[in-house]
Amino acid sequence: MNYYRFLFKKTMKNRATSVPLLLLLAAIIGLYVINQTSGEFFSYKGGLTDHHEETKDLEEYYEGLQNDGVAYSAVEVASFEAGHQDVREQSMWSAKALQLAEEEKWDEALGYSINLLNQQLEANEQAEGSLFPAEHMLVLKGELEMYEQLQALEQEPDTEGYETFGFTYVFRVMDSLFPVLIVLILAVLLTEVFLNSYKKGMNIEVLLPMSFSRLTAKRIWFSSLLAGTVYLFALAISFVMASLVKGTGNVLYPVLLYSVELPETSPIWIVLVKMGTLQLLGILSLVLLISLISFFVQNNLVSLLITLVAVIGSPMVFRSIEAFHAIAHLNPFTYLASGNVVTRFIHQDIPNTHATFETGIVSLGVFSFLLAVLINILAYRHEQKSMYAAKE
Repeated sequence: MNYYRFLFKKTMKNRATSVPLLLLLAAIIGLYVINQTSGEFFSYKGGLTDHHEETKDLEEYYEGLQNDGVAYSAVEVASFEAGHQDVREQSMWSAKALQLAEEEKWDEALGYSINLLNQQLEANEQAEGSLFPAEHMLVLKGELEMYEQLQALEQEPDTEGYETFGFTYVFRVMDSLFPVLIVLILAVLLTEVFLNSYKKGMNIEVLLPMSFSRLTAKRIWFSSLLAGTVYLFALAISFVMASLVKGTGNVLYPVLLYSVELPETSPIWIVLVKMGTLQLLGILSLVLLISLISFFVQNNLVSLLITLVAVIGSPMVFRSIEAFHAIAHLNPFTYLASGNVVTRFIHQDIPNTHATFETGIVSLGVFSFLLAVLINILAYRHEQKSMYAAKE
C-alpha cells in the first residue's frame, strides 16, 4: 500500500482527528453567528442611528438655551445660534444617510457620512485642535479615508471586528481564529500523525522496508499537506458561508492600516495574500517543530504541551513582558498573528517596528530551514545507530 494512503487512512480513522475538525467547523459557524447578532450595534447603520439621536438631543439643548429666559450676551447668543445650525445640519445629514442606507444606496449614504466627518474635522481645525484629542482625530481621518474609498466602490461598510461579507469574514477568521484555535487544532492533528506509530516507546514503522530518513521526509510531506488542506478548507468554508448569507463583498475593500500620521489603507486581497503567506509558513514551521519534538518525546500529551508552550505561549510572553518587546520580531511565532503584523497593529500593541511582513518571511523561513537541517541530522544519526546495532 502507498505510504501516503496508509497515513491518510490511519489519520482519518482516528477519533483524535475527527473531534478537532468538528470543533473547527463549529468555531467558524459560531463566530459568524456572533458577528451577525452582536455586530449590529457597532455597524454603519448603528453608528448613524446613535449620531442622529445625539444630534436630536443637542437640538433640544440649544432650543432650551434660546428659550430659558436668561439674558445672554450677544456673543453667547451668536454662539448658540451657530451651534444650533450646525447640529440641525448634522441631524438632517444623518437622517438622510440612514434613509439611503436602508435603500442600499451606499454611494449616496456615504456621501452624507463624509459631510458629517468633514464638518467635525473643520470644527476641530477652527478650534485650533481643542475639540478632540489627537487619537480621536486619527480615528476620524481613518473613517473619512475608508468612506471615500467605499463610496467609489459603492460598497456597504462592514463592521470592524464583526465582519460578515465573504472576503472580510475570511480576514476575521484568519485574524481571530488562526493564531490560537486553528493552531491548537493543527497541533493536535499533527501530534497524532507523528506519534501514532509509537507503541510502548517503540516506533513500529521502523519495520517498514524504507530508510528512516525517507520515512521521516514522507511523514513531513504528508503532515504539511494535511495541515495546509485543513487550513485552506477552513478559509473556503468561511468564504462560502458568509457569501451565501451576506454576499462576497468587494475584493478591493479597503483595510485600514495603523499609522501615527496620515491614514493608509490596503485592498483586502493584498492583506489576505500577505496574511496567508505568513500563516502557511507558520504551518510549515509547526509541522517541522512537532517532527523534531517527536524524536525526543514519544508521549502525545507531553509533545502537545511542549508545542503549545513554544507556538502559542511564547508570543504571549513576548507581548506581555515589556522587556521582551524589543526582540519580539525575532520570535518566528510572533508572525502567526499575521493580521496584527500586516495591518501594523503590532507596532502599537508591543510596540516593535521591526515586526513587519518582510521580517516575518525571513524569520519563519530561516526557522523552518534550521528545523529541517536538525531533523535530517537526527534522522541520519538514527539510521547510523540502527545499522551499527544490526551489525552487532
